[in-house]
Amino acid sequence: MLVGPEGDFTPAELALARRHGCQPITLGPIILRVETAAIYCLSILSYELLI
Repeated sequence: MLVGPEGDFTPAELALARRHGCQPITLGPIILRVETAAIYCLSILSYELLI
């Protein structure tokens, strides 16, 4: 899981991540601080994988 900065990844960073097998997702229109976004994403993954 990669959590990007509030201003998003640069096109070069996105290309590099895709070359290494990352699949981009979005949290929708909400913008969270990186610390909050990481916890938010882990909560969603935990719910989806364990329930």
